Amino acid sequence: MTDAKDMKAVAKLGLLFVVGAIGPYMMANAWNAARASSDFSIRFGIDDAMPFLPWTVLIYALFFPLFLLPPALALRRPDRIPDLRVLVYTLVGFTVLHCVLFVTLPSTVPRSPTPDGVAFGAWLELLRGTDHPWNAWPSLHVGDTLLMVYVLDRWWTADAGRRWGVTGALYGLWVAISISTMTTEQHYIWDVVTGAFAGLMGIVWMRPRLAP
Repeated sequence: MTDAKDMKAVAKLGLLFVVGAIGPYMMANAWNAARASSDFSIRFGIDDAMPFLPWTVLIYALFFPLFLLPPALALRRPDRIPDLRVLVYTLVGFTVLHCVLFVTLPSTVPRSPTPDGVAFGAWLELLRGTDHPWNAWPSLHVGDTLLMVYVLDRWWTADAGRRWGVTGALYGLWVAISISTMTTEQHYIWDVVTGAFAGLMGIVWMRPRLAP
C-alpha cells in the first residue's frame, strides 16, 4: 500500500524529470530554433521513399502518456520505486547528453506543408509549433520509448511471468512510434537507428541497477 512517504518519493522523481529532462530539452529546442543554421543531418534513399502520413501523429503522440505509466505503476507497488528512480536518472542523463548533441550538431528534417482538411492535421501542426526542427539526431523519442518499454516489460514479467503477447505488444508499440517519427517528418532513419542504439546503451547501463 502506498503511503505519504512513497507518494513524496514519486513526486520528487517527477519533479526531477521535469527540471532535469524537460527543462534542458525545451532550452535546447529554443536555442536551436533561434540560432541553428548548419544542418548535420544524414539522409538516405529510404528517407525519400518514406510517405508523409499526418494521421500517424496519433501514434507519435502515444510517447507522451507513456511517461505516466511507470510512476503510476510504482505508486501501486512501492517496491518498484527504486526501479523508477533508476529509470528517471537514466532518462535525465540521456536527455542532457542528447541536448548537447542537438546544440553542437543540429540536424533537421524538411517538413512538408500539412494539406488542408487532412485527418489530424491540426494535431500535427500543434506538434510542429511546439517542437521545432534541429533536434533530429539522434532520436530522443525513440531512445526514451525503448527505455520505458524495457522497464515496463520487466515489471510485467516479474509479476506474471513471460507473456510473449504482452512483450510483443510493448515492443510493437515502440516500433510503431519509431516509424511514426519518420512518417510525421520528425526524423530520418539514421536518427531512428542511432536513437535505438542509444536506448540499448541506456538499457545496458540500467539493467544491473534494476531489481532482478
